[in-house]
Amino acid sequence: MRADGYLGPDRSGIDWLIDVESPTMQALAPDVRSRTPDSPVDVDALIEDVDLLHRLLRERHAFVVLGRTGPEAADAVLDAWAERLRAERPATWGEAIGDVVQALREALGDNHHGILGNAAPRPLRPTLGDDPGPAWESAVRTTPSGDVATVRIRTLSDSPEGSPQLEAGATDRTVLGHDRVVVDMRGNGGGNDAYISRWIADAVVHAHDAPSERCLSVGDKPVMVWNAVALEALRHPGSPPPASLVPHLHTPAPGDELRVELSTEHVPVGARPFQGRMLVLVDGGTGSSGESSTLILRDSLGARVVGVPSMGLLESANVAPYVLPRSGLTLTFPTQWVATPEPMEFVGIQPDVELDVTTPLAEVADRFDELWAAADHAS
Repeated sequence: MRADGYLGPDRSGIDWLIDVESPTMQALAPDVRSRTPDSPVDVDALIEDVDLLHRLLRERHAFVVLGRTGPEAADAVLDAWAERLRAERPATWGEAIGDVVQALREALGDNHHGILGNAAPRPLRPTLGDDPGPAWESAVRTTPSGDVATVRIRTLSDSPEGSPQLEAGATDRTVLGHDRVVVDMRGNGGGNDAYISRWIADAVVHAHDAPSERCLSVGDKPVMVWNAVALEALRHPGSPPPASLVPHLHTPAPGDELRVELSTEHVPVGARPFQGRMLVLVDGGTGSSGESSTLILRDSLGARVVGVPSMGLLESANVAPYVLPRSGLTLTFPTQWVATPEPMEFVGIQPDVELDVTTPLAEVADRFDELWAAADHAS
């Protein structure tokens, strides 16, 4: 039996697709839009939804569906959570969630999982800290040893303001004409690494096979896109769906079947291979597509990585949101498993040479030759 608020079998052959127009989701939408850790919680409704999570994780968590992780440890976390809720009767979402997010991440081996209203942030390694500015900006710094091109990529997430900046950056090949380039990915929590792949497509130096990916799909479309668009509609009624998602959105039909799509890609040498040297800066806030973008630059252009270990959100990907029907519990599970060549989840990318994450980008450019030599020696 399908949960309230999700498309029925008359509209979709697969379960767990949010029905934005349903009375259930419309009633929950105001709370979903405004929820914070201090928002009041309906404990009894939440207990019902926690019980529903046992089924959801078996049917939609990529690691469980694909057999990478068994559900038993997560079941124990959910049982303990429900028991605590009955005993403590918390008043707010932050109190109700407590440390469950981290416990579920560890139980599932999935560092991407999250819950809306969570008061406990992911434990972070050292980060650059607050650094407002455009999503993507490039510059050329003149140093005593010559020019160094710098590219600051703060996010790869689409937004009305950021998407045009990312699009402009991804089509600007002039940076790759420099002999020395620094790409600053510090604090980049992810988004869409296709911007990076497009940016360097003609400049690939080393042909290689990208990590294989197994994705829960409907036809040739990733299943996560429907719920991602639906949640945006609940949170921002009347706004158009994110442009980057629209081409990947499937149209539900009663005959749909959930399938696992295996994606493998051979990356060939580009038409105009990069002739220079590149450093990529990472910190404990570099995660998800920020990390995969770093690997793309490393594997394709021979870039060296400088900084501290990244966040470790690489094997779980394409997170889909779910809004559960009693309390409005809103959480994410990955729908994709990326087979990285070495363990990356919770581990992160290990830099070729460590560097204080607060080092200004201009100083990194000035020290390019020194840092390159140290990183090149270490790698």
